[in-house]
Amino acid sequence: MHKLNIVIPTINRKDLLMEALIPINEQQEYFEKLFIIDNGKQDIENSIRNLNMVVNNKVDIHVSEKNLGVGPSWNLGISKYRDSDFILFLNDDVVIGKNQLQTIHENILNKIPFWLLTGNCLWSMFTLSKECWEFFLSKDGYVFDPNFYPAYFEDNDFHYRVVLEKPELHKGANEMNPVVFRNSMTIKKDPKINSGFGKNSQYFQRKWGGSPGHEKFKTPFNK
Repeated sequence: MHKLNIVIPTINRKDLLMEALIPINEQQEYFEKLFIIDNGKQDIENSIRNLNMVVNNKVDIHVSEKNLGVGPSWNLGISKYRDSDFILFLNDDVVIGKNQLQTIHENILNKIPFWLLTGNCLWSMFTLSKECWEFFLSKDGYVFDPNFYPAYFEDNDFHYRVVLEKPELHKGANEMNPVVFRNSMTIKKDPKINSGFGKNSQYFQRKWGGSPGHEKFKTPFNK
């Protein structure tokens, strides 16, 4: 079975994270390790210490002194589990099905070549392959551009770079659809986190010559 690790960044929704961890805890045989990146000092370690997957040493927690942002958090997860075959990225406000990790292994990881695997919710739940992150680390020095901070457009930027290089390796799959999907629950709790939207939008347009879906450049900043 391929080595699959899971990465979940979180900042202010420990309540929803605790719900998200329940089905993951029940599917320990289908992942190597879970990495929780706590950008909000939420004392997660004490809250989850009795979960079986914690007792079984399958959970790593990073508590950041400041909000790393979405892209840098995802990059940190890749750095942590770079020797993995695949990494599943989850938002803290989605819940997967009780057999979903098994289904992902059986239907996807052993059968379908991909760099980026997404479902209907796109960036709330997605999987990258080792081939993908190694390519971009070698080419660009990063997977997700850390200049998109704290959130928004890091996903659009990454998707466009995948499309430029290997469009056929972005695959869609129902197995990437969570059972419970909530939209932007972090921002609903703290709207200030949305402060980077305009700045990031401008940066994206400078980098690619247009907004997402209307890019004009084939190389960053047309250089």
